[in-house]
Amino acid sequence: HPSLSFGAPALSSSRNNDVTPSVNELISSLRSSQITPDQRARASVTMTRSLPPQIQTILSLPQTPTPRSRGRETRRLYDEEGWPRPAGPPPPKSWLEKTREARAIAREGQDGRLYPDNINDLPGLENSPPRKILSSVGHNGRSLQDMCLRRIALDWDFLADWEHNNLADIPTRLRMLLLSNVAVYGPLEGVGYENLKALLVPPEASGRDELPDNDSFYRLDISGSIGRSISFKQLAELVEKPAQVEDEDAEESWEDTIARSPSPPIPHLTHLSLSHPPRTISWPKLLQFAKLVPTITHLSLAYWPVPSMTPNSVNAVMASPIGKNIQLGGRNIYSHSLDHDFREAASIMRRLAGLLYGLEYLDLSGCTDWAPALRWKGDGEMGVDWSSHWAKLTTLKIKSGIR
Repeated sequence: HPSLSFGAPALSSSRNNDVTPSVNELISSLRSSQITPDQRARASVTMTRSLPPQIQTILSLPQTPTPRSRGRETRRLYDEEGWPRPAGPPPPKSWLEKTREARAIAREGQDGRLYPDNINDLPGLENSPPRKILSSVGHNGRSLQDMCLRRIALDWDFLADWEHNNLADIPTRLRMLLLSNVAVYGPLEGVGYENLKALLVPPEASGRDELPDNDSFYRLDISGSIGRSISFKQLAELVEKPAQVEDEDAEESWEDTIARSPSPPIPHLTHLSLSHPPRTISWPKLLQFAKLVPTITHLSLAYWPVPSMTPNSVNAVMASPIGKNIQLGGRNIYSHSLDHDFREAASIMRRLAGLLYGLEYLDLSGCTDWAPALRWKGDGEMGVDWSSHWAKLTTLKIKSGIR
């Protein structure tokens, strides 16, 4: 019947609507919905076959657009700092930003102050077990130990306060290496006396006669701290044997007395770094401190000012009844540049050599302006006598200090 044939298409169409579309149909519809009209027109133009120019003019067809180049986009061959860029895609921006460690190394104050930049400037840990330490600023150690020490140094203010009671429990070798990391990556003012003392003596043992055993603690790197967060008086407390109270009533043998005699926190100091001090550092206080540590074999005085007992009297003169003014200090502003007179500096270095007679290594980097005082000889006066004072000295490090 015609009515049956009329309802058949409607029934088939309703069945087709109920059928779930295939995956290919869904992908095609999704692609068509994401294409904008401009992209669709550009695609249609691109797919248009090219015709000869005469036929295009007769048919009034638009000119075929020039196809885009399929070559890779040209990139700059060199970066902002002049280094060649590596092949491949550009690195993420986070890789190009300077890390916190790099910013700590490149610290430079407004007053032109220089900071320590190498944890191996002071020798003494090259052959230290369990492995040879080769960490430095130019080749940062990538071991877990090196990264942990740098992280502790970067957060030194927080960790020194939070772990104040546990710093002395760190192994001796790591404590010596930690001080060098703090000098390079730590606070601008250095390690600090209270934190340094906590590294050597636990707070609960400060009031007792028996201190922890630091016999193997021989290397002390306080670069950038001396004269700022640590004074020579405080440093002397760490190396000077405390006074022992004598009890007249107690009868003890001399062997018991020696056994019970207190020892300083650092009883056997042989390596010491006092580099990068402020310009106001005192040479007389250094000479007084040198009397307490005659066992020093490795010393760093890098970037120390000109040796002088009266540094504030360079321009001071005293009137004389004869009519000629007398220089109040040991030198004037022209003593080194014009007169080549290093009498005062040579005298101080001679006294230092007499106190530290066992010195084997001396670092005077950045001290080239007064380095001639080491070999200066005046009328009836001499500087350092290398044959007797520093007969054991094998390494004298004098760099320009220019960066």
